[in-house]
Amino acid sequence: MPDVIADAVSKLPRPVITALQNTPVDHLYQYSRYLTVDVREIRLTKGSATESLYAPKRSHLYRILGRGDEYEPQLTAAISDEFDTEDTFYDIGSQFGYFTTLAKACGVPSSQIHGFEANDYHYRVLNRTHATDDAFITQAYVGERTTTEMLALETYDGDDPNVVKIDVEGYEYGVLRGMGEKLDGVRCLFVEIHPRFLARTNDTPRDVFELLRDEGFELTATEHREENAWESLSDAELPQDHAYLLRAKR
Repeated sequence: MPDVIADAVSKLPRPVITALQNTPVDHLYQYSRYLTVDVREIRLTKGSATESLYAPKRSHLYRILGRGDEYEPQLTAAISDEFDTEDTFYDIGSQFGYFTTLAKACGVPSSQIHGFEANDYHYRVLNRTHATDDAFITQAYVGERTTTEMLALETYDGDDPNVVKIDVEGYEYGVLRGMGEKLDGVRCLFVEIHPRFLARTNDTPRDVFELLRDEGFELTATEHREENAWESLSDAELPQDHAYLLRAKR
């Protein structure tokens, strides 16, 4: 079924949509979408391993996997190379569970996978993806401090991560600041940088870079939706008008 509810809401003025976010009206809207949208199972294959996840039939993810292509190939290849069977993986901004499922396909036990998703509609699909395994799925806005509406990862009661992926559309810096000592054991971290969205919280990409460098990470970047190589930040031409991918390793 077409996502007629989302199509209708998208025609509302942006200030109205923003004002309604994370309110009872928004939760009802997201639940209504979940009940009416055609969500289907689809396979994800990595090497000899195949796992399944759920995604809306009209979603970009479903279309990409459905025709046998690799979703976000730059990030998929890089993070797959990092996964180890002993790792604990945090996926902040999990959406429908592509990267949590990829971690399983790469051999990370589901009991060592932690997915975080704030959007109620995405969270319900994500929960469905992991309904039959031991992954830890949390519905929360992840940020700098723990409040009634937000979770700082330093207060999260879970094993410390070794590999982290962050895609939170402008709240990257707050997520990192809120990790506290949970950053200590991170070997590799991938962050999707949204320069324009970061500006809404008075943060900048440089804030993210400096925090990670202070923690001892070496940084490279790529425009991951294109066929580009990873480059050091000093060599990379970083866009200001669209997102790009940052990799931090130590």
